[in-house]
Amino acid sequence: MDMCDDPDNPRITAVLELPGLKQEDISVRIEADSLIVQGERRSPLSAWTAIDADSSGQSAVTPKFKVQELKYGAFRRDIVLPAGMQVGHVRASLSEGMLTLSWPRNPLSEPLALEHAQEDHLDSDDGSGGGGGPARTPGSANI
Repeated sequence: MDMCDDPDNPRITAVLELPGLKQEDISVRIEADSLIVQGERRSPLSAWTAIDADSSGQSAVTPKFKVQELKYGAFRRDIVLPAGMQVGHVRASLSEGMLTLSWPRNPLSEPLALEHAQEDHLDSDDGSGGGGGPARTPGSANI
């Protein structure tokens, strides 16, 4: 993650590199005073593994890779926000594997956005429990 905190700019901007991920693979939300970005990058080659049983009958997944440098799995990034930050203050966009987030340096000096464009809502969880994002926790809000 790169974060630009230029004192001459009224907004702070963070850029996260999320290659190969789509909007529905990523959850962006505010919990308390933290902006939380999480998701999971799955290997497209998961079929290239073998399931072997050891002598005790336990199964173990054995990768069939000679070299494996790409990183897969779940990730979570927590970014502390200024006090008073609300969902309407945060702007989010995902383009070509780069997630750009920005928020005001002083949330009390910027009015809340009343509406977000669809591409600004990166969390696919609609609160119904059937969405692709993680379940909401009390005191959390989705972007």
